Amino acid sequence: MAEEDCDVTMVDYITCTDDIETILQLPYSIVTSDTVYPDKGRPHPRGYGNTAMLLTEYVQKRKTLTLEQAVHKMTGLPARIVSLPRKGLLRPGYDADIVVFGRDSITCNADYQNPERFTTGFELVMVGGAIAVERDTRTNSCQGRCVLR
Repeated sequence: MAEEDCDVTMVDYITCTDDIETILQLPYSIVTSDTVYPDKGRPHPRGYGNTAMLLTEYVQKRKTLTLEQAVHKMTGLPARIVSLPRKGLLRPGYDADIVVFGRDSITCNADYQNPERFTTGFELVMVGGAIAVERDTRTNSCQGRCVLR
């Protein structure tokens, strides 16, 4: 650590798929990413593909959660747990934080060899009612045309 000025990242393999599925099915478990975005080195692929991995692997493929359960574990439940009023649900008077995607169009492109590949399939991201990311219809991705406002 001293030789690297504490600028070290790591990838741990600490949880098997069966354990992940068990944890996901607990009514109080939420889905977030604890990854950081280092300014150099190789990040963990879940930093770019955490949501996509949940939707493709544990909703579509394994059927561990329904789509509605997965969305709730990423939105409403965490907002309630950390007491973020007006977040996490689509209700009048709440902040308009919205992600638009097709149920079967999400692809996680990040892997351990190429961890900074963006997910494809998210059409639009709105934060507080303003467009934060918009898909480029010519390339079918946000790469190169993400509108970050």
